[in-house]
This record gives sequence, structure tokens and C-alpha cells, in this order.
Amino acid sequence: MARREDKQPTLEEEDAITVEEDEISEDDEVFSCTLVGKIWTERPYNARAFKQTIIQAWRSRNPVETQDLNKNLFLFKFATKKEAELVCRNGPWNFDRNLVILDRIASNEQPSEMAMDSTPFRVRVYDLPLKLRSEGIAKKIGNMVGKFLEMDEKECNRMGKFLRIQISIDLKKPLKKGSKIHFQGRDIWVDYKYEKLPNFCFSCGRIRHQMRDCEDIEDQDVDAYSELEEKDQAFGPWLRASPLPKVTYEAKRETSSGCNKNLFSPPSNNNKGKNSGTRKETGEEVEQQKGTDGSRKEGEDEVASKGVKGNFEIEGVAESLGAISISTLSKGVSSETPRKTHKGRN
Repeated sequence: MARREDKQPTLEEEDAITVEEDEISEDDEVFSCTLVGKIWTERPYNARAFKQTIIQAWRSRNPVETQDLNKNLFLFKFATKKEAELVCRNGPWNFDRNLVILDRIASNEQPSEMAMDSTPFRVRVYDLPLKLRSEGIAKKIGNMVGKFLEMDEKECNRMGKFLRIQISIDLKKPLKKGSKIHFQGRDIWVDYKYEKLPNFCFSCGRIRHQMRDCEDIEDQDVDAYSELEEKDQAFGPWLRASPLPKVTYEAKRETSSGCNKNLFSPPSNNNKGKNSGTRKETGEEVEQQKGTDGSRKEGEDEVASKGVKGNFEIEGVAESLGAISISTLSKGVSSETPRKTHKGRN
């Protein structure tokens, strides 16, 4: 067969357009509200169903505009920068147990040239001595697993069963199962568990495919895969972390009847605590407004955080919305067991 010669560019193709400074768009606000999305999978999927499902999962207050950029590459434009940031903080997101990578785009970037091969994960470190649960050790562990981003400062997620940190994971590499730490003349092994971990291969430990599609496994018949999964593999479902326990916030109610009054309560002309649905101020504040008939409450869509540090607190409130119960104050009603008049939806 004759060798095909490379096509030489013509004079017109060699000409380049020079961009002047005054021709560049300065509307950077649009890019701050925009995310580029990609499904990290090699299998075919329904793109239309993906866009509808992922937007519903985000529960944004305002409509989200979508645009197909390339094969397996999408553009999501939010109404506000805050909504785009909230979606990133509450990730990672999955579609049909396949990882959805989201990344911010700069005004001078081309979406097709973005790497889109890493994403943040919240990783729990088990069996780490309490004395080593400092930010310095957390950074060393995070940079061993991937790229350290943040440590959860909550006492229960730092000095409890595990140390919780946020790490950017390189999806081209296998997941880390654990690490050896040399401490006081002895070696300590710590285990890792990943929150919201999607499908991954139990043979090579990479996210993107499963064992039946792994190139590291020699050809196997269909029945052999179930046998392989039942045996002890190098990786397994034990790398998935269970969901964090939901925290229920409930305000205490005061009851008064006849001469049974609280001597330490504020004067009667004080309006505090009389409005139905109020609750005590906590370190976290949840905005909840009444929606129209057939629509969900806006408090499920937007979480405001006060006096807390990092993205973990925002995620903790968002995950616990389904468990929040709201008590109302009943004026002039006496009861030893307060009656719940409203309870948040699960």
C-alpha cells in the first residue's frame, strides 16, 4: 500500500489571528458561575438522562443551563456563583454509580484541553494514634494519597474513630488502601476509606471501570467474574466509607399555664421565642422558607454556614437536612410532653 503523505498546510491555514487586548471579553462573572462536567467511564450512557438526573440531584434554586461541548464533556451554567460553589463542595457526584468530575473553568481556558482526571474525595484515616492527628500529619497523609486540600476540624471527625481529610485524587492511579507510618521506633499501619466512592475495579483499584472491563485480567467467561468477586481481591467494597450519622437539631420549648411561670424568663413584652417555627441559634444556620404548593422548601436547597470552618461544616448541614425537626412554640398551652407540630422531611 502506498504511503499516505501528510497534507501540507496552505498559506491560508498558516495565517494566524492576533487577539488584541481590547477585543477580550471582560465578563468574568459568567465564568465564575460555570462548571465543566465529565463522566469518568468507558461505557456508553444516555447523555440526556445524565443531564436531567444530575441537575435534579443538585437541587439548585434557579435553573441550570447545559450545553454539550464534546463527547463526554458538558458545560453547566448556574445563576449564581454561590450555587456553583455549593455543588462543588457537596461532591463528588455519581451518575449510575459512575463518577462525575466537575471543575471550574477560567476565561482563558479551552474546555477540551482541560485534564479532568482528578477530583476531591473525603478520606477517613483509621487506626491513627490520637497524638498524630495534627494538621501536619494530615498534610503528609493527604499528599501520600493524592494532594492534600483540607482537614475536618470537627472534634468528632478528628479525635474519634478516624481522621477525616479532603484530598484531590489522581484518577489515573489506583486507590490507596493504607499507609505505613514510622512512629517512636515502630511501624504503624493506617487504613483508608473513601466517602461517596463510585464504581471501581476490585483487581487494579482504579476508578472508571469494573473487573469485567479490566485490562489487567486475562479473558474470563461471564460466570467466572462472580467467582472472582467473591474471592479475596487486592481491593474491595471495604474501601467505601459508610454515610456519616445524621445530626438532629431540635429547639426546646417553654410551657406556661396559669401561675406556672418561669421566674428566669424575660419580660412578657419581649417578642423573642413567640414566633412559630423558631429555634435556638447554633453554630450552623439553615435557611428555610415556605414554598408554593407542590414545590419543596428552599431550605433544602441552600445552606448558610456561620462560625464554622471549611467545607466540611457546609456538607454536614446539607447531609443532615433530612433529619432536621422543627418545633413550634404554643402560646398558653401547658403540657408535660411537648407536642410536635412540624417535622422536617426525610
